[in-house]
Amino acid sequence: MQWNVADLLEAVADTVPDNEALVVDGGPRLSWAELDSRASRLANHLLEQGLEPGSHVACYMANGNEYLETMIACFKARMVPINVNWRYTPSELAYLFNDADVKACILDPEFSKVLQEARPYLEDLSYILETGAPYEDALESASQSRPFVGERSSDDKYILYTGGTTGMPKGVVWRQEDIIGAVWRVTAGLDMSQPPDQVRKLAASPRTRYLAIPPFMHGAAHWGAFGAFLGGGCVLCRRGTSFDPDATLRFVEAEKPNMALIVGDAFAAPLVEAIDRAASQGRPYDISSLRVLISSGAPLSGDYKRKLQERVPNLVIVDTLGSSESGLEAVSTARAGGEVTSFVPNESTIVLDEDTLQPLQKGSERPGVVAKTGYLPLGYYKDPEKTARTFPTVGEKRYVLTGDHALVREDGSILLLGRGNACINTGGEKVYPEEVEDALKRHPAIRDALVVGVPDERFGSAVTAVVELTRGVESIDLEDVRSFLQGKLAGYKIPRYLVIAERVMRLPSGKPDYEWAKNFAMNELGIKA
Repeated sequence: MQWNVADLLEAVADTVPDNEALVVDGGPRLSWAELDSRASRLANHLLEQGLEPGSHVACYMANGNEYLETMIACFKARMVPINVNWRYTPSELAYLFNDADVKACILDPEFSKVLQEARPYLEDLSYILETGAPYEDALESASQSRPFVGERSSDDKYILYTGGTTGMPKGVVWRQEDIIGAVWRVTAGLDMSQPPDQVRKLAASPRTRYLAIPPFMHGAAHWGAFGAFLGGGCVLCRRGTSFDPDATLRFVEAEKPNMALIVGDAFAAPLVEAIDRAASQGRPYDISSLRVLISSGAPLSGDYKRKLQERVPNLVIVDTLGSSESGLEAVSTARAGGEVTSFVPNESTIVLDEDTLQPLQKGSERPGVVAKTGYLPLGYYKDPEKTARTFPTVGEKRYVLTGDHALVREDGSILLLGRGNACINTGGEKVYPEEVEDALKRHPAIRDALVVGVPDERFGSAVTAVVELTRGVESIDLEDVRSFLQGKLAGYKIPRYLVIAERVMRLPSGKPDYEWAKNFAMNELGIKA
């Protein structure tokens, strides 16, 4: 059985050609036949420019139909789409393009200035196509016949570049069968033990109308999109780089998605505020079509989970644990008191002792590292050493070590503590920022928070909170915050310093920008590195 994304999508298009496939707010409304034709035209155009199967094509675009069309076109022509962070500076962009061996780039005009500044340093880039008129002209002049460049297979590649919260971006190389098995089958409803042509039956009765809210330049949004596509569903997105909660809610009213994706509190907070603001003005949003809200990539605090459920009573909120290197690992079950998220792992996810790489027993009080087996990527692009460290073989099983630390409970659920690389060591005690942030954001005066360690002569690092205040709140006192946290956190976890920012900066995906938070805190506190 060959699990190839292009083959599956073409089977869906043949089954339901007139069904809606992609709707862009501020862009086109495409049927499956139209999406398939446009992607085939783009694939043929790229082949006409001298690109070949295996060529890497940079997707340097904001959300829009062109982004997903480019990915599909690459899969059709057996090329490899490369996601690009549109916040990169010219030097960062040059690093990514050279590391990824990018041959061609499709970009929005607003990013052309940065690309041109980086252009003298790009080693392999041979073709550039801007969206808008040049893109449409290219499609118009190309054949709409489906390209044939040799038999497609499960081994055709998908690469996702991830920067995480630290370090240079790195490419995670997946076989297409493995990325489908690790992530996309969940939204699609695929049974990997059955033949791939099951997509035809699924497409005949599509169940998903999926709204992608985060940017496609990060895996979370397009993972959900391709899961919906493979199930014959429709994908909805808003054009552009900015997240406008009111425009998003109006789009929900108009298009009635039944599933949406956010990335933690960075998206939940403005959505809740927009819902409340509209209700107070006597024009509440009708978002009752939403049945499932998935949060992935960053913590969704208990406070905002509660607020969302209060405002949309029939909404099922699914908090997921996963990464670019692992796919889906676990889903949340509950939040209680001051605990961080409790997850039920899937059948291939366990917690290993970080030293011995042996499974921790249920009820163990020793933290371990979350690991996953089963459908896994091949490793990091051009980095065999990091691949060997992150994807060790233990006995007869190959694992990915995710970097997440957790405890294993008696019932087999895992209590997520946080990312090891963000852990703060203060006086020999380990403090995971996510736990402290979750507690801080329950304070009524705090809208958002990031927690970092700043240098301290006595303890090595001092726990420091960088907070954004709730609208209308002018100030907040450190002692008030410390008092609020008493009983919720152990004493050594309570921040010693509090720094107020006009806005807590996060990455476009909604993930925490700990580097910014640490630099901002040290500058405000007058601490030198």
